[in-house]
Amino acid sequence: MVSSEDIKESVMTEHPALAPANLPNAGDALVDAVAEANPDVKEIKIKSLSLYQIDASAGEARNIEITGELTDLNGYLRNLLKEIDSQEHKRSYKVKRPTTEFAVALQDFVVKDDLCKFKSKGLAQKLLHEEMRVEQDYKNLNARRKRDSIVNKGSYLQFLYVVDERTCYLGVKIEHKIFLDENDFKKKSGLPETSKVYKACRVIYSDSDFEEIYVYDKNTEPSVYWWDKFLELEVLRNDELNTQRAAKAIMRILDAKVKKAHPEEYTQIRNAAIVALKQNKQINYNDLVDNLLSTAVFEDAKFNAKIPEIISALKKAPADPKDGFDLQFQGSPGAVQYRQRKVEMGRNIFLSYPEEIDGLNNFIWAKIDENGDKVVVVKSEEGYEHFYKPS
Repeated sequence: MVSSEDIKESVMTEHPALAPANLPNAGDALVDAVAEANPDVKEIKIKSLSLYQIDASAGEARNIEITGELTDLNGYLRNLLKEIDSQEHKRSYKVKRPTTEFAVALQDFVVKDDLCKFKSKGLAQKLLHEEMRVEQDYKNLNARRKRDSIVNKGSYLQFLYVVDERTCYLGVKIEHKIFLDENDFKKKSGLPETSKVYKACRVIYSDSDFEEIYVYDKNTEPSVYWWDKFLELEVLRNDELNTQRAAKAIMRILDAKVKKAHPEEYTQIRNAAIVALKQNKQINYNDLVDNLLSTAVFEDAKFNAKIPEIISALKKAPADPKDGFDLQFQGSPGAVQYRQRKVEMGRNIFLSYPEEIDGLNNFIWAKIDENGDKVVVVKSEEGYEHFYKPS
């Protein structure tokens, strides 16, 4: 038979952040551990927070009181920020208008230095409204797929905090969990130490204005209802600019680190990059870089040794203060200016080909023939008829 003490111990073990009174040093230890993992973050101070369970099926946004030691909440927020920062499905945005509900609430939060209950509740209710609208729009789809909802059920958690002397707002859609209270053994809502993060919006203030707004979505393609309908934001850099800057950054780094010393690999990677960027589909930049270098196979051992350095340079490019771009965007084929490449073959002969050939190695390749001569082979039904054919 399981005793009440066994249940208490199980609860505290599974959800230590929910039992600060019994674990007085847990919060401090968590803060120290996360601070060590994030040395750039000097100090974090929570000014205000709120939590609402978003229940679209019941049509209700329920306020959940959060209790716990400040150090535990600081540690929770640090871990939350660390997880969001590590995600690649995020993009920079700006408010559509200064009069939107979200923009007005953000202004109110920073001026009053508090998540005013009326405004924070208003945002939770607006999220509820948008999720109910989405559920209604996709009601028939849910029925066909035999599932309860299309939107992940969860809670809306809001923080107003200061980090590195800058005021920030964080709004997060997280997995909702019910836990067993260690004192009265009743089911309650709260903040488990680990929760799935479905979506997030982080705002960094500059005085009372918005310096940066980042949106994260666990979906490969961000949910329109989240950033457009609920937050009423628009992208800071459009897809054309992102595609153009990503292409230029890749070519600049390949020219500097690959072109001269490894021309064969340069041709292969350059062509593959252009093919990828000219696709009219969602692009995750870091995945693109990995596909170009990490998953590709190269025979030159010296080049393989340089791959980590090249990947590092490519993945730093989006953060360039002048020509930066988002990690996630829709490919815009017309924004890629690289269309035709001309390679000098010697004796005033040039080979010209379009740079968006998918599988270039299947059409053009080099080899050494039986006489020891270096030759370039072009696979071409049309061109075959125009040239000498030795017996």
